Amino acid sequence: MKNSFLFTACLLCITLKTAAQQHNNFKMSAGIDAAYTSSDLLLFWGTGLGVSVQPEYFFSKKVSVTFTAGYNIFFGVSILGGYKQPSLHVVPVRAGLRYYFTEKFYVAGQAGIGMLSGGGEGASFLKLKGNYFSYSPQLGYQFTINNKKRIDIAVKYESYSKSPNTFSDGGIRAAYIF
Repeated sequence: MKNSFLFTACLLCITLKTAAQQHNNFKMSAGIDAAYTSSDLLLFWGTGLGVSVQPEYFFSKKVSVTFTAGYNIFFGVSILGGYKQPSLHVVPVRAGLRYYFTEKFYVAGQAGIGMLSGGGEGASFLKLKGNYFSYSPQLGYQFTINNKKRIDIAVKYESYSKSPNTFSDGGIRAAYIF
């Protein structure tokens, strides 16, 4: 599954980057995600790191549609006198809208699926396996570097839910815009 996901993500990046060079209404960003889990999950996992790609198509100067594909790992914490919980792996695939208040400041929302795997006994206990509905509101700002290149910094909340379970985290995405 990981190999097919990586192949699809690379193919998507190459295709959209080629389209972006031909049209000014496309952007592509690749970034690093840092997150921290919430609620009951803190017993098993805390900090998460990941990578993501995000193509963006503009309908107007203020509104765009975004697609996100990524891979996140939430590192297990030590419990019960030294037992280290295995990592939880999350593959989010979402689409959504982004609205720019100014040329650089935006609010966004995305929805899609999150594929959860790993996590050992904690994931089994909380029944965190399989595909989950996922949504992510975001607030971001794009910093200009060298007059043309941009860095996108977004604060986000992510939630993954499948009855009766919910997995959520808060985090930051720092990405380079191509």
